[in-house]
Amino acid sequence: MQSQRNMLVYVAAILMIISGGLGALALLVILLAAIALLGGLGAGAVILVLVAGLIGLVGGGVQIYAGVVGVKNADRPDKGKTLMTLGIVVASISVLGMILTVASSSSSFNAWSLLTGLVVPGLYIFGAYQLRQIAEGKVAPAGQPFPGQPMAAYPPAPSYGPEAGQYPPAYPPAPGYMPEQAPQYPPAPGYVPEQAPQYPPAPAYAPEQAPQYPPAQAYAPEQAPQYPPAQPDPQAPQYPPAPQYPPVA
Repeated sequence: MQSQRNMLVYVAAILMIISGGLGALALLVILLAAIALLGGLGAGAVILVLVAGLIGLVGGGVQIYAGVVGVKNADRPDKGKTLMTLGIVVASISVLGMILTVASSSSSFNAWSLLTGLVVPGLYIFGAYQLRQIAEGKVAPAGQPFPGQPMAAYPPAPSYGPEAGQYPPAYPPAPGYMPEQAPQYPPAPGYVPEQAPQYPPAPAYAPEQAPQYPPAQAYAPEQAPQYPPAQPDPQAPQYPPAPQYPPVA
């Protein structure tokens, strides 16, 4: 059975994969360093460091496994119980590892250990609890009706008509089309070529019947009118000639 993906499980699972891988790598480095300094530490301290490191490595592996299972089954309510068990195991191992780390190094809790050891597994467990509730029929999946209950019944829509008050009155139905009631027009008269108006044929063109004009006369220059030469106007004013100036030296 599948439903919408639970984002708490999905996001927490991804964070657990990342933190589990980084934590396991860091603890491996610490174990190697503790083994190298075996001679300078007491037997009790060495055993405590080795136990804390082994628990941390196991916890990192369990975190990675729980993260992979959570990513794959974040949309399966039937896996909610399994995911809850994995989340509780991861949280328990993380708390035990933090206690041993503080006891062996005399240091306090840090924010990263608190986040990866308690907050992220807590979100993982809560998201798995939601999936389990869906699988048991106690919670409806997002966007779906509650199991065994119908959707909420809504009143029927009011009928359309004058009795509703706020609607315009109903209009009568359009009359059906009956071809026998269509107006009948007389058929168009057929075309009869012999009834077309007859026009007389156009007269044939005869060149000899065209009007005859006399030929144009040839132009003779000697027959052109001769005009006398132009005479000076005696009434025109007479001006003296312009004076002659010597050239400029």
